[in-house]
Amino acid sequence: MKMLNGMSKLNALSDEKKQAYELYYQRSMQTKFLPLMADFTLGLMLVGTFIWALQTIAALGSKEFGWSTFHPLTYFYWLSLVVLVFLNQIPKIRHRAPLILYITTFLIMLLSYRNFILQDGSIDPIFSLFFYTAFFGISMGSVRHVGIIQAVNITFMCVSFLILSTEGDWLARFFSMISNWFVYNCLMMSIATAIFSRWLFRNIFAMQFLLNEKNDVLSQTLKTLKTTEKQLIQQQKYKALNHMAKGLLHEIINPVNSASQAIGFAKSINDDEDINEALEEANAQHQRISDIVTDLRRFSQPEAEHELESIRLDELVAKALKFCHRELQKTEVQINLQIAEAQLIDCHPSALTQVFVNLILNSCDALARKKSQQQSVITISSFEQSEAMSISFRDNGIGISRKTLQSISDPFFSDEKSPEKMGLGLSICQTIMRHHNGTVETESKENEWTEVVLTLPAHIKLDSPPITSSSYENQQVTSSSTQGLIQVSSNNNV
Repeated sequence: MKMLNGMSKLNALSDEKKQAYELYYQRSMQTKFLPLMADFTLGLMLVGTFIWALQTIAALGSKEFGWSTFHPLTYFYWLSLVVLVFLNQIPKIRHRAPLILYITTFLIMLLSYRNFILQDGSIDPIFSLFFYTAFFGISMGSVRHVGIIQAVNITFMCVSFLILSTEGDWLARFFSMISNWFVYNCLMMSIATAIFSRWLFRNIFAMQFLLNEKNDVLSQTLKTLKTTEKQLIQQQKYKALNHMAKGLLHEIINPVNSASQAIGFAKSINDDEDINEALEEANAQHQRISDIVTDLRRFSQPEAEHELESIRLDELVAKALKFCHRELQKTEVQINLQIAEAQLIDCHPSALTQVFVNLILNSCDALARKKSQQQSVITISSFEQSEAMSISFRDNGIGISRKTLQSISDPFFSDEKSPEKMGLGLSICQTIMRHHNGTVETESKENEWTEVVLTLPAHIKLDSPPITSSSYENQQVTSSSTQGLIQVSSNNNV
């Protein structure tokens, strides 16, 4: 049977997997199998004693029955079983298996050997006890535990014969009892069932462990496939937009530039204030078209224009904060910098600065829209690993809903009705990160926080110290070095 060759399959695995299985086996036995066997044993004992009590009452007749029919130890035994049933449902006690099985067996021994002594060493009172211990190995699944139980059992027997012996023949009577074919077979059977039970359940749990390992691998594979599928869908969106943009941008920008030059010339020769106001509005709209074309060009750019440069991360962050100074001052944002020491990244500085600026502006927008009186905070952090660097932006703004979070990086998506918001900010950031062979991950809790983590390939370390502090007018900026993972967030409501 395939389920009985689990250990042979497990032996083909690495030592690390074998150690993991041993922990899994011990935990499964202690928290699942042995507590279940304790439930079964207690239930069986309760049913058995109930049937025995009914037989005793039937044999005596209803007239002779009374509370004195049973010895006080019998009532104590029944009450103990009921108490153990309830105790075995408490997790702290239940998971200390096989504690309940030990206590139950001890109670059975106590009652059996009490009757054994009263009947002058007759085998009848301990017949059920030895029959029970013969199959105790199935309940325990351990030769060690069975050995302990049988050692206690034999000790009880020796003490009983010492009590019964009046002529010093207790040892002879003990060996006579042990050599009884029924008692001897029960003792041997308990060891045999323990060995068989251990072999059986180790194989069963080994198969379960291997199946769990395969399920974990399949789950991880499925997760990877879903992630890849999303990336492919996103790439198809980018390709479609790139194809459209390349064909239209050149045709759009040329007439826009000509119209802008004509408006500029008209302004230079115009003296009418009303006409000049109209020309100003026309020029502003042309500038907006120009800005849109510029953003589309950046979005559709197939590759970076310049070679990568090694530059300090703290300098890029400081430059981005400087560009956003007006928005930060307007929103009264507190900046918390947690940049690890002397970090250099290989990047296109202007492009990566643009990403930082977009994320900071998104955070400012989210903080400005939050109605809470809580201090507005943007935390910028970084963490350096052997093969990658993570840069994190986190704010305590309005957050992003779960539904919106799935679409924030789509081209032209925006959750604002303002015509100035094209919805290309994060799409451009995604494009820039792809040029850097990096990724962008966004998490958020609505009305509480948003976090964006940028991950880029490994970089070089410098010996010179990083920026330790920066200050901006009407805003507090703190900076500190950290060796831990940097969690940064930003609202992506571009």
